[in-house]
Order: sequence, then structure tokens, then C-alpha cells
Amino acid sequence: GDDSLKPTSACFAGVIFAHVGVGNIVTADDILREMREEEGISPPTSYSNAVLEGYSKAHPIIHINQEDGTGTTVLPVRRAREIFEDMVAMGTENKVSAPDAVSFHHLLATCSSCANVPTMRKEALHVSLSVFDELRESRCIPINSATYVDMLQLISKLMLKRSEERTGMYRRLFENCCDDGLLNKHLLHLLTHAVPGKDLRNILGLDGDASMSKDLMSLNLADLPAQWSNGKRRQIQRSQRDKELVGSKPAAKGQSQDSMKHQVKAKVGSVNAKRPAMPRAPGALFHDGK
Repeated sequence: GDDSLKPTSACFAGVIFAHVGVGNIVTADDILREMREEEGISPPTSYSNAVLEGYSKAHPIIHINQEDGTGTTVLPVRRAREIFEDMVAMGTENKVSAPDAVSFHHLLATCSSCANVPTMRKEALHVSLSVFDELRESRCIPINSATYVDMLQLISKLMLKRSEERTGMYRRLFENCCDDGLLNKHLLHLLTHAVPGKDLRNILGLDGDASMSKDLMSLNLADLPAQWSNGKRRQIQRSQRDKELVGSKPAAKGQSQDSMKHQVKAKVGSVNAKRPAMPRAPGALFHDGK
């Protein structure tokens, strides 16, 4: 046929954004797929991001009735992962189509939208953790402090409160964040307010020291190793982490708050237990909707 009559990237953009704007997200997704698979055009990142954002605002389970009386079901969290992985694959050949931090944010928002649908929490957690692990390994998009904020907030929505599994996940994310040098005030605030005192002391290597509870709530970045927030990624072992900490003898009874914070420096990260593996979502880890 006449190539001059084929739709251009700009033509697809107008239709995709129009459908996303009125909530026809599945139609927009179909057009995005047609653009890539039938017309051979690599969608720019902004096109895919628009569809990802649309799915993040849709219901976690979309039922579509066909004209012949049959129906199909679309799961936004599943399609969001497929779109994101297509973006990663396309990005290896054409950076115009590669995912960015906004792409991952929309993917996590889609996972988060499953918090009130018990049957979808397992898959949502699995998708978010799997993609996060892949991104930390490949670094195909930058990992920053906001990424960890999104992950911590997602865990708090999808996993059971006061469960050992959720505490273990907080620990894993906290340690990854410190290894990446991305700890900031917001992340520290989220951790100290999301984790019960006993579990928080365990994560920070202060388990068993109940006297530190009040002090931990006023903990700030200046009380922790500078390497944890300097923006430089490091590949370290737990034993190496211990060597970085500024130590002091245990605080005596009645010791000042500043001295007690110095004790935190000596103890943070001293727990040598093996990092828990990312859970692959047994049902007991999730909110039951009650």
C-alpha cells in the first residue's frame, strides 16, 4: 500500500491519549499494542506511560462485555507488568521507548490499587517485588529515594500489619536503601512510624533495648552512618557494614539523649541474621479485608 496513508506516531498519540482521557483504558492499550505489533512503530515512553497511568486509576479487575454476549476480563496489574517489560525490551534497541522512573511509579500505583481487592493482593505484591528486584539488578532506570518511598508505602498497604513477614520486608528494603546510599528524612520517618517499636529496634539492631523507644522516634540522618544517605551505591556484606559504624559502650542509666543516639550509631546494622528472601506471597501475608 501507499506508505503515505499509514498512520504516523503522532496519529496514534492523539487516539491513545484521547481514550485514556475518557477512561477507555483497554481500548487505549489495544491501540498501543497495534502501534507496536502491526505497524512496527516503537511507542515513545510517554505513550506507554499514559496507558500505565490509566491502568493505575482503573478498577483492579475489568470486565468487558462483547457484542456476541461473551465477556473477557483484564487484570490491570498483569497488563501493567507486560507493558513495562515490553518497554524494557524495546529500550535496549531504541531509548525513545525505554521506561523511566514515571513508568515504574505508575506500575507501583497499579499494584497499590489492589489493596482493597483481596484476590489481587498476592499478584500485586509479586509483580512489584519482582520488577523492583530486576531494576536493582539491571539499573535500566535510576533507582532513587522516591522509589523506596513508593515501595515502603506499597508494602504497608498490601501486607498484614504486625506480621513477621512485613517486618522482614521492611528490613530488606531498608538495607537495600542504605546500600544504595539513598536513605533520607522521609524514608526514615516512614520507617519509624510504620514499624512497631520492638520491630523497629530489631531492624536497627537495637532489639531488646526497650529504653531506646522514645529516642528512636527522634532519630535523624545525622545519627546514622553518612554512607547510607550519600547517594553512592555500594556492594557490601553485612560484616563490612558493621565496620562502618561509629561505636561506643552501652549507654548507662540516665545517660543523655545525645549519648543514647551515639549508642544507636554503634548498634545500627549489627544484626547478622541472613536477609529474608523476598516473599513470593503465601496467602497469610496479606490483608484479609476484615
